[in-house]
Amino acid sequence: MKTDYKRGQEDRYLVYEEPSNKSIMAANPSMMRGVFAVFDGHGGARAAEYCKDNLLKYLNDFAAPMTPRNPRQQTTPKTQHDLICKAFKDLDSAFCEYAKQNNIQDGTTCVLAVIKSNEITVASLGDSICIRVPKNGGSTRLSVSH
Repeated sequence: MKTDYKRGQEDRYLVYEEPSNKSIMAANPSMMRGVFAVFDGHGGARAAEYCKDNLLKYLNDFAAPMTPRNPRQQTTPKTQHDLICKAFKDLDSAFCEYAKQNNIQDGTTCVLAVIKSNEITVASLGDSICIRVPKNGGSTRLSVSH
């Protein structure tokens, strides 16, 4: 008899919140305030676990203050989109090297929400999506699967 039953939970999540020190926030309003991610493991939990344990170090550039684009500059400052794409690509490269060394064939999707300067930035990889559900009901889809 064939079954699709999983032997264990393959999903992982990450919750990181900056300390709520109002004087620090007032001095640096562009600092990252929170990172929330869900990793949907495929074929095992090791990819999801690795990404949960390592995502924050690849988001360091995202935490830095953003500067507006200037068309006259030779080197264009990174946009939030660019920084998150780079973090995902760097994390993927690091995991692929780790997986190759350890004969791991797991994979994972990711949905990420970063709260910074009273703004929320959402990103996703794979078929995971982010949905906002306000207290008064209804829902808004914040990302698309791809």
